[in-house]
Amino acid sequence: MESTNFKHIKNLEKALAFYKCIDFSDDDDDISQLKHALQTAYWAEQETTEVSLIFSAFIHNIGYFIPESLHKGKFSAIDHQKLGAEYLSRHGFNYHICTLVKLHTEAKRYLATTQPEYFDNITDIDVLTFDLQGGFMNQKEEERFLNNPLASQSIQLRVWIDRPWSSDLNTPDFKYYEDFFTQHVNDLMQ
Repeated sequence: MESTNFKHIKNLEKALAFYKCIDFSDDDDDISQLKHALQTAYWAEQETTEVSLIFSAFIHNIGYFIPESLHKGKFSAIDHQKLGAEYLSRHGFNYHICTLVKLHTEAKRYLATTQPEYFDNITDIDVLTFDLQGGFMNQKEEERFLNNPLASQSIQLRVWIDRPWSSDLNTPDFKYYEDFFTQHVNDLMQ
């Protein structure tokens, strides 16, 4: 029988493999998704020691990379947050991580609704996907979001995600985070 720790490490390796294997650059930005993940994790690590939060910062866009064959057309790229959260949940990642991944677009909607200057500063791709992901929140949606116990952490995650991307920022490399998350794998799992 497979040990729990070995199974956790294998599931972590599967999740990280998406970033290891798919390092493409967006057409409008001079930074790859891997560099974005590294930078977001870097910003998180500067402000917290909570491993689940740092991992969520790194892995938040995993839903973009999951092949359709694994989700059978159930989601689109617009639903990448739901797809990512579902994938992570199926592979044993803890509720905290899955919820933060799922909420990172809701946090964008909340910030855009409550802080008009926020919307003026998001990236072009975030503007394009904003309406498709629900647009500005109504009062009921705001209340529902704020009633989630992880709302404040998802807002902090969103702040790290939205920091300006820079091809010059000197972050730790993929291997650093792979080793860091492997060392703390039991903190990441259910």
